[in-house]
Amino acid sequence: MSKRRVVVGVVVLVIAVIVLWRWRNHDDAKTTTDTNAPVLVRPPAGDAPRWVGQAGVGGRRIAGLVLDEAGAPIGGASVRLASVATTAGLGKESLLATDDSGRFDFGARAGAEYVIVADAAHLTSVIDDLDLRDPLLVPPPDQLRLVLHACTTSIHGTIHDNAGGVVAGARISRDRVTTTGGAESDAAGSYELCLPAGGARVRVTSDGYAALADTVNVFGRTRRDFDLAPGAIVGGRVIRAIDKAPVEGAIIEIQPEDWQSGGASVIASSDAEGRFHADGVTPGRLRVSARADRLETAVPAEALVEIGHPSEDLVVELAAAMTVSGKVVLRGGSTPVVGFTVFLVGHGTPVSAITQSDGTFAIERVLPGEYQPLIRPMSRRSMTEAPLAKVKVETKDVTGLVLAMEPTSSISGTIMHAGKPVDGATVQVEGTPATTESNQDGSYTLRGLDAGEHVVYAESHRVGAFARSAPVTLGQGEERTGVNVELTLSGSIAGVVVDEAGVPVPGVFLSFSLLHGRDFGSATTADDGSFTARALAGGGDYIYEVRQRDRSPLIFAPAEGKRFPPVTVADGGTHLTGLRVRIKVERMTISGKITDAANKPAADVVVHAEQFDGAYGYAAGTAATSDQSGAFTIRDLMPGAYRLQAIGARGEAQVEKVPAGQRD
Repeated sequence: MSKRRVVVGVVVLVIAVIVLWRWRNHDDAKTTTDTNAPVLVRPPAGDAPRWVGQAGVGGRRIAGLVLDEAGAPIGGASVRLASVATTAGLGKESLLATDDSGRFDFGARAGAEYVIVADAAHLTSVIDDLDLRDPLLVPPPDQLRLVLHACTTSIHGTIHDNAGGVVAGARISRDRVTTTGGAESDAAGSYELCLPAGGARVRVTSDGYAALADTVNVFGRTRRDFDLAPGAIVGGRVIRAIDKAPVEGAIIEIQPEDWQSGGASVIASSDAEGRFHADGVTPGRLRVSARADRLETAVPAEALVEIGHPSEDLVVELAAAMTVSGKVVLRGGSTPVVGFTVFLVGHGTPVSAITQSDGTFAIERVLPGEYQPLIRPMSRRSMTEAPLAKVKVETKDVTGLVLAMEPTSSISGTIMHAGKPVDGATVQVEGTPATTESNQDGSYTLRGLDAGEHVVYAESHRVGAFARSAPVTLGQGEERTGVNVELTLSGSIAGVVVDEAGVPVPGVFLSFSLLHGRDFGSATTADDGSFTARALAGGGDYIYEVRQRDRSPLIFAPAEGKRFPPVTVADGGTHLTGLRVRIKVERMTISGKITDAANKPAADVVVHAEQFDGAYGYAAGTAATSDQSGAFTIRDLMPGAYRLQAIGARGEAQVEKVPAGQRD
């Protein structure tokens, strides 16, 4: 995440479920096609249903090249195409190997959302969202350029069973909808996974264990261990609410109610009798929703799941849903607005569709109710537009809806560093939610901007540099090109973190902050305690702190004194080396046992430890899960008193003022 990103209100979006369509081979990937022209996609027998795509959107070809960072083609790289539908079991992930010229071609695919993944040995994999619903997709989906960079950032460590021992054969990967790839733990539970600089969200899975999701922020090679707890089994039936008939081919999502548990959502699909079965579910209270053709969950079902007691009789009802279709035009005329997302907000999770080349859209699976339409461009992560007139959905489809909006502007250009284009850089307009990433050739486009003065901010964790453009004044509806940004601010602080005895401390997180300014930097320590914080603007003294990991409540105190002395970085070209950071390593634990009202051991209970902060109340802390004997151990705590909250399938409990180090 950009260190200067303005905090904006976030509307949670549910990614529309999608499907892969098998198709015949097409011409070589170099062939130029009209990427906005629909391609006829004929689903073969047994393929997933049409409803997983957007109504009225034709198929498009997915093809391109896999390249190294020097621009040379990579032959034999694996390229996978996945979706939420394949994760649910409504089809298999498509897998290809690039030819000697680095080419791949998946042929024509339905107009829906996908995730494309490219892997090659000893390189960092590329994982990109690919939304074929967007007619303005850049680059076009048949001209993709997937760049694999050297593995300079990674996490490694051991995957443990929370009852002791290690887990062999566990899979750890970037937390997307892919069900293959990533790294696998060996017989000793050890693994290593390459990540993009700055880190990513990862998912850990293994047979018999609950899926685990976590966000790791890393810069360099960093140790990160994971503890897996036993997983539960959830099963049941999906039926239509109106007549109780079974629903085949529904996609079911199972989510833990306790979002702090670290448990990941699990996705499944229903068979011809409407039945579904999912394992690897986090025990406890769950929320289960489903969707199918013209059917949607009105109220998520609730389940109480424990290890050893499979929930196989859950009933998920789907209500009849309608379609809302229409057109978006510029206010005062009939000019279509292309490539913008139309949201309906007001009943559960917002639903959406993308406007096509004629401005039309069709939002499916809309439950009865009153909705607020909102419109945003694909390059925005949040919505700030003035609201339009509300839309009321009853028992019939709503058609012919016309939404008018003011003309918006755009900025495009190229991101460079040391005279070379930078791919994957974060690019945003400061003070707005408009955000995107630069393409393989460094190009970017930010759409949906208001008239007025704007500044483009760009940053790349990979090259360790950032910069801002000169102010750009846009007129209403202006499409400004040539706003290039050279990443010139690349100051750095390098050194080593050691304990009181001078022993290197691996895997800790450092954050730097300019004392009299707004500039920040981060770093993680390698196995030898070394670190480098990059992309600093300089211009004064930086203060810093050392944590167990990013957002961890465990903040290490200096080995001497009350605070670390500040360090000076003169400017964005200064590279400070040799900083030696000595810390007091006091990683404490709290352990005990969970029992029920009958004094029997309570397994699979999540215990949260939250430390009291006199200024802000209780700060978020770490957690552990009780084993079959009810025992738990919460690790990596700093000295002090904690509030313990135990959340299980059948109840909750809380204990105040538990000192770190207590074992009973």
